[in-house]
Amino acid sequence: MRIDLIAYEGLDELDLIGPLEVLRRAQAAGAPVEPVIAAEALAPIRCAHGLLLHPDAIHSAADAMLVPGGGWLAAEASGVRLQVARGHWPAMIARAHAQGTLIMSVCTGAMLLAKAGILAGRRATTHWRATADLAPFGVTLLPARVVDDGDIITAGGVTCGIDLALWAVTRLTGGSSMAKDIADALVYSWDEGAVARPDPRAGDADPGQR
Repeated sequence: MRIDLIAYEGLDELDLIGPLEVLRRAQAAGAPVEPVIAAEALAPIRCAHGLLLHPDAIHSAADAMLVPGGGWLAAEASGVRLQVARGHWPAMIARAHAQGTLIMSVCTGAMLLAKAGILAGRRATTHWRATADLAPFGVTLLPARVVDDGDIITAGGVTCGIDLALWAVTRLTGGSSMAKDIADALVYSWDEGAVARPDPRAGDADPGQR
């Protein structure tokens, strides 16, 4: 499974780097994942705190997309806010979702999913300081570090991206053993039971089968 971690100017470094390390550790351990840092162009990207990223590829299509946040809560328009205004990534997210791509977001990356029109009537989360901005998009907000709504998985603020990636590994490998090993190696306290999952009584499929 190719997972494109979307890179754009002003993203929050940890929103992307945390999940990237989890996914690359999983890949090295034999999980069926191929994490790729993908952008609009193969040009260096300056992150919110100064890190310079060099994308692996230009995003066109992937089995899954992970959309980081960054900049939404800043005083000046940057990061997610600029990308919402530009419209490129919301359009790409909407198209990918319509084609059956698994869509994931970290922190205020959820605002790009909302702008893409894929969160209306869905369960999701974001950074606690951005919940008031996300609510008008018709989202059912849950106070969880990770919310699995089947073909859309969202994570709360910043470090929650690590939880999201560990949960993605759990889904893709059909069990929690590898994810727990990765969490232990990272010296990271991860509670799989804290993930808000689809309710089978509402007709949702087992998330591990999506």
